[in-house]
Amino acid sequence: MLKSALFTPKTRHTYIPVDLDVSPFDNSKTKKKGVERSYKGCDGYAPMFAYIGQEGHCLNVEMRKGSVHCQNGTPDFIRKTLQSAKKLTDKPLLFRLDSGNDSRDNIVIFLENETDFIIKRNPRKEKAEDWIEIAQKHGICCEERIMTMAHANSSIVKSRQNWISNSAYLTDVELTEE
Repeated sequence: MLKSALFTPKTRHTYIPVDLDVSPFDNSKTKKKGVERSYKGCDGYAPMFAYIGQEGHCLNVEMRKGSVHCQNGTPDFIRKTLQSAKKLTDKPLLFRLDSGNDSRDNIVIFLENETDFIIKRNPRKEKAEDWIEIAQKHGICCEERIMTMAHANSSIVKSRQNWISNSAYLTDVELTEE
């Protein structure tokens, strides 16, 4: 079923990606139950989706009202999605989420389940300089691309405002066939 995976040449890891994201639907000018103003500025629903593999097979869906914050209910959604994904493959999973899901609750679930993940960092009121100092002090510097440097280590590290856990290097990704 899952024909391709992510391969990280620096660490020689092969992952099956699992992408989680909210996708607001525009149901403006309808009278459907649960239609509310979404963060995209339209009236509609904001369901949460989970897709697995490079092909993007739908793994899990949760219907949500348009006004619901994307993090609301996400920890339970992650737990259910993890269970479903582990039934489909024995390869390591790499969960990818955007900054709306930058939450300690989600990180704890991934760490407890020894599951690799990338969550786009939501800097809130934090200074980028503070994160650079942490990365330089505790990380390993590796060239990400010309004129850009990233620091990574095997626990939780910021790399260009992304959280990386349990993976030393997750850029320059190539496809491989299983």
